[in-house]
Amino acid sequence: MTDVATVAQTSNPERRVPTRRMSFEESMEHLPRAFAADGDLISGHVIMALSSVFPDGEDYFVRSVRHYRDRITDPALKRQVSGFIGQEAVHGREHRVFNDRLAELGYPTKRYERFTKAGLRFRERILPPLSNLAATAALEHFTATLAELVLTSEEIRGAIEEPVSQIIDAVKQTLDRTPPELASDIMDRGIMLAGGGSLLQGIEERLRHETQMPAHLAESPLTCVAVGSGRSLEEFEAIHRSSKNSRNRRRR
Repeated sequence: MTDVATVAQTSNPERRVPTRRMSFEESMEHLPRAFAADGDLISGHVIMALSSVFPDGEDYFVRSVRHYRDRITDPALKRQVSGFIGQEAVHGREHRVFNDRLAELGYPTKRYERFTKAGLRFRERILPPLSNLAATAALEHFTATLAELVLTSEEIRGAIEEPVSQIIDAVKQTLDRTPPELASDIMDRGIMLAGGGSLLQGIEERLRHETQMPAHLAESPLTCVAVGSGRSLEEFEAIHRSSKNSRNRRRR
């Protein structure tokens, strides 16, 4: 008889669903009324209408998925669902910030938000949870297709090329100032990537090419620095003694 706890419930257990922490609140302060490319008012109103349905739509997605969360036994799928819920929470929050700014500029985002919230709540009252989960899957596919049409990979690469180049240059400058004995350790073990920027597609390959050194993504890139810092504090005395002994040896 098959053990239920060992049954795989995800088609791709290796897929990561990271929650990328981001905030656009500061940049929204300077958003003009004609914010779309070339000041296109039609595009601006289409974007406004789409953004207006996202905050409560994201909340609806979370509720639909969370309803079935306690039935998941596959650890990989549990992690993926947690990542999905985190993603939707961040997306909803940032769209609310955007919508608030658009409302200040005179766009009817709040009216559209109220309409969306009422409509989704009504749907949840009259339809079963499985129908809401199916709608969530369908709408996620729709928004992914829309994003692919609006934001081509070439456009995204162009938009992030400058900050990525700055990261690469900073790594190269750091390596140039690195003592030879430490540089040889990095060459042996590789550069470990952590943080939200490490999740950019292709960043590992780009670093390997630019530095001619191995580069690896940390197991938990969004949390490993915080976890490592906490462990360092727990072993602070041992680290302090080791650092002191190392300085004493160099003086001799």
